[in-house]
Amino acid sequence: MNKVFVLYAAVLGVALLGAGCATPQGSGGNAAATAEKQEQGDENARKLLDAFLNNDAKSFVGVLSEEMQTQFGIKDFENSRKVLTETLGQPIAYSFNTMLEHPLFKVSVWKVRFERRGSEGEKIYQEILFRVVSGFLDGRKLIISFNFL
Repeated sequence: MNKVFVLYAAVLGVALLGAGCATPQGSGGNAAATAEKQEQGDENARKLLDAFLNNDAKSFVGVLSEEMQTQFGIKDFENSRKVLTETLGQPIAYSFNTMLEHPLFKVSVWKVRFERRGSEGEKIYQEILFRVVSGFLDGRKLIISFNFL
């Protein structure tokens, strides 16, 4: 039994000594380039989130392509926002979180902060993620999809 324990401890020790962080080749390990890439996130996503925070359905839908507007219009915005605010409270802030690597699209992830009152009147905060997928068509940047995660 002791020999099995010693063998297990030795294997675990070697594994831990060899563990570490690595940057895959070609991943752009340059911190300055990464910071620049993530500096502002996606401007269209900012417009969506500003409109969401300000409960401005017209501006929100206005950022979407004509095709997306047929799938998600002003009524859809109003219904979706109503469900979210009933569950999470009022959206009060957002911040850029990260840009996900994708060969064809720009995928930005944002953190949205909500505030509501608890049963005893105390403030309760909750945060959820918002993802925006963008791409280019005929030289124009378009939102392909968006959703809360």
